[in-house]
Amino acid sequence: MRWLRLVSPLALAVAIASGLLFVVAHRSLGYWSVDDAGITYAYAIGLADHGSLSPLPESMPVEGYSNPLLFFFITLLRFLGLFDPITTHTTIECVAFSLMGRQARVVRGQCARSDPDGRAPRD
Repeated sequence: MRWLRLVSPLALAVAIASGLLFVVAHRSLGYWSVDDAGITYAYAIGLADHGSLSPLPESMPVEGYSNPLLFFFITLLRFLGLFDPITTHTTIECVAFSLMGRQARVVRGQCARSDPDGRAPRD
């Protein structure tokens, strides 16, 4: 249980330091963007609309997406007509972070029920 009290301040410090380092790096590099999600969206839309693993109907089919789970989920949403390029990614992130928060609470509850010497509970 003692380590549980040390994790939260350490994790907070690492998160803040990482965020500050990111801001400093971003400002020093100038304008840039991350386009992995855009590439994955292009391949997912290509598969849903044209039945081909290519970002454009005329291009050669290749596997150029970087996130298979997001790729297949976006393909399904596009196929069902539920894909919106502006709100879909934000909605996916909100649901994913909510599920991760719920899982963290479950794990924390299991840690609280463990023995004082740190062993897992016996069911």
